[in-house]
Amino acid sequence: MDTLIICLVVAYALYILYFAFSGMKIVRKAGYARWWGALVVVPILNLIVLSYMAFETWPVLKPAWQIRAEKIAKLEQEIARLKVKAEKMAELQGEVVRLNAEEKVEYLNNHSMKMAEVEGEGERAGLKAKEKVGHLSNR
Repeated sequence: MDTLIICLVVAYALYILYFAFSGMKIVRKAGYARWWGALVVVPILNLIVLSYMAFETWPVLKPAWQIRAEKIAKLEQEIARLKVKAEKMAELQGEVVRLNAEEKVEYLNNHSMKMAEVEGEGERAGLKAKEKVGHLSNR
Protein backbone atom coordinates (compact mmCIF):
# COMPACT_ATOMS: atom_id res chain seq x y z
CA MET A 1 0.00 0.00 0.00
CA ASP A 2 2.83 2.42 0.86
CA THR A 3 4.58 1.77 -2.44
CA LEU A 4 1.35 2.50 -4.30
CA ILE A 5 1.02 5.87 -2.57
CA ILE A 6 4.66 6.67 -3.28
CA CYS A 7 4.20 5.73 -6.95
CA LEU A 8 1.09 7.92 -7.22
CA VAL A 9 2.86 10.88 -5.60
CA VAL A 10 5.85 10.52 -7.91
CA ALA A 11 3.57 10.16 -10.95
CA TYR A 12 1.59 13.25 -9.95
CA ALA A 13 4.81 15.23 -9.40
CA LEU A 14 6.04 14.23 -12.86
CA TYR A 15 2.64 15.16 -14.29
CA ILE A 16 2.86 18.62 -12.71
CA LEU A 17 6.44 19.14 -13.89
CA TYR A 18 5.54 18.05 -17.42
CA PHE A 19 2.66 20.52 -17.68
CA ALA A 20 4.62 23.29 -16.00
CA PHE A 21 7.53 22.97 -18.43
CA SER A 22 5.20 22.52 -21.41
CA GLY A 23 3.24 25.60 -20.38
CA MET A 24 6.43 27.58 -19.92
CA LYS A 25 7.64 26.60 -23.39
CA ILE A 26 4.33 27.50 -25.06
CA VAL A 27 4.03 30.80 -23.24
CA ARG A 28 7.60 31.74 -24.13
CA LYS A 29 6.84 31.11 -27.81
CA ALA A 30 3.85 33.45 -27.48
CA GLY A 31 6.19 36.19 -26.24
CA TYR A 32 5.33 36.23 -22.55
CA ALA A 33 7.53 35.59 -19.52
CA ARG A 34 7.98 31.92 -18.60
CA TRP A 35 6.46 32.19 -15.14
CA TRP A 36 3.05 32.62 -16.81
CA GLY A 37 3.40 29.04 -18.03
CA ALA A 38 4.19 27.76 -14.55
CA LEU A 39 0.79 29.09 -13.41
CA VAL A 40 -0.89 26.45 -15.56
CA VAL A 41 -0.55 23.91 -12.74
CA VAL A 42 -2.33 26.10 -10.16
CA PRO A 43 -6.05 25.28 -10.03
CA ILE A 44 -8.49 28.11 -10.87
CA LEU A 45 -5.56 30.39 -11.69
CA ASN A 46 -4.81 28.25 -14.73
CA LEU A 47 -8.26 29.03 -16.14
CA ILE A 48 -7.72 32.76 -15.66
CA VAL A 49 -4.27 32.67 -17.26
CA LEU A 50 -5.40 30.57 -20.21
CA SER A 51 -8.45 32.80 -20.77
CA TYR A 52 -6.30 35.91 -20.69
CA MET A 53 -3.86 34.46 -23.18
CA ALA A 54 -6.64 33.21 -25.45
CA PHE A 55 -8.19 36.66 -25.89
CA GLU A 56 -5.17 38.96 -25.58
CA THR A 57 -2.95 39.84 -28.55
CA TRP A 58 0.30 37.98 -28.12
CA PRO A 59 3.43 40.11 -28.14
CA VAL A 60 4.89 37.91 -30.87
CA LEU A 61 1.91 38.59 -33.13
CA LYS A 62 1.87 42.36 -32.68
CA PRO A 63 2.31 44.03 -36.05
CA ALA A 64 5.59 45.80 -36.66
CA TRP A 65 3.81 49.15 -37.06
CA GLN A 66 2.32 48.84 -33.57
CA ILE A 67 5.72 48.09 -32.02
CA ARG A 68 7.23 51.06 -33.89
CA ALA A 69 4.36 53.30 -32.76
CA GLU A 70 4.97 52.36 -29.11
CA LYS A 71 8.69 53.08 -29.47
CA ILE A 72 7.99 56.40 -31.18
CA ALA A 73 5.58 57.41 -28.41
CA LYS A 74 8.26 56.68 -25.79
CA LEU A 75 10.84 58.67 -27.76
CA GLU A 76 8.45 61.62 -28.11
CA GLN A 77 7.93 61.64 -24.34
CA GLU A 78 11.70 61.63 -23.82
CA ILE A 79 12.16 64.47 -26.33
CA ALA A 80 9.50 66.56 -24.57
CA ARG A 81 11.20 65.95 -21.22
CA LEU A 82 14.58 66.98 -22.65
CA LYS A 83 13.09 70.14 -24.22
CA VAL A 84 11.75 71.23 -20.83
CA LYS A 85 15.15 70.56 -19.28
CA ALA A 86 16.90 72.55 -22.03
CA GLU A 87 14.52 75.49 -21.52
CA LYS A 88 15.27 75.54 -17.80
CA MET A 89 19.00 75.47 -18.49
CA ALA A 90 18.64 78.36 -20.97
CA GLU A 91 16.76 80.39 -18.35
CA LEU A 92 19.54 79.82 -15.82
CA GLN A 93 22.21 80.78 -18.35
CA GLY A 94 20.22 83.89 -19.21
CA GLU A 95 20.17 84.90 -15.55
CA VAL A 96 23.95 84.60 -15.32
CA VAL A 97 24.41 86.61 -18.54
CA ARG A 98 22.12 89.38 -17.26
CA LEU A 99 24.32 89.99 -14.24
CA ASN A 100 26.35 93.17 -14.54
CA ALA A 101 30.11 93.18 -13.98
CA GLU A 102 29.90 94.03 -10.26
CA GLU A 103 27.37 91.26 -9.60
CA LYS A 104 29.57 88.78 -11.46
CA VAL A 105 32.57 89.70 -9.33
CA GLU A 106 30.46 89.41 -6.17
CA TYR A 107 29.14 86.03 -7.34
CA LEU A 108 32.66 84.78 -8.02
CA ASN A 109 33.92 86.07 -4.67
CA ASN A 110 31.10 84.37 -2.79
CA HIS A 111 31.71 81.18 -4.71
CA SER A 112 35.45 81.27 -4.04
CA MET A 113 34.81 81.99 -0.35
CA LYS A 114 32.53 78.97 -0.12
CA MET A 115 35.18 76.84 -1.81
CA ALA A 116 37.80 78.12 0.64
CA GLU A 117 35.50 77.26 3.57
CA VAL A 118 35.01 73.75 2.22
CA GLU A 119 38.75 73.33 1.66
CA GLY A 120 39.47 74.72 5.14
CA GLU A 121 37.05 72.25 6.69
CA GLY A 122 38.74 69.49 4.75
CA GLU A 123 42.18 70.55 6.02
CA ARG A 124 40.91 70.78 9.60
CA ALA A 125 39.35 67.33 9.31
CA GLY A 126 42.62 66.00 7.92
CA LEU A 127 44.59 67.49 10.84
CA LYS A 128 42.15 66.02 13.34
CA ALA A 129 42.46 62.62 11.70
CA LYS A 130 46.27 62.85 11.84
CA GLU A 131 46.10 63.81 15.52
CA LYS A 132 43.87 60.83 16.26
CA VAL A 133 46.19 58.48 14.39
CA GLY A 134 49.18 59.92 16.25
CA HIS A 135 47.34 59.62 19.54
CA LEU A 136 46.40 56.01 18.86
CA SER A 137 49.93 55.08 17.78
CA ASN A 138 51.35 56.53 21.04
CA ARG A 139 49.26 54.12 23.10
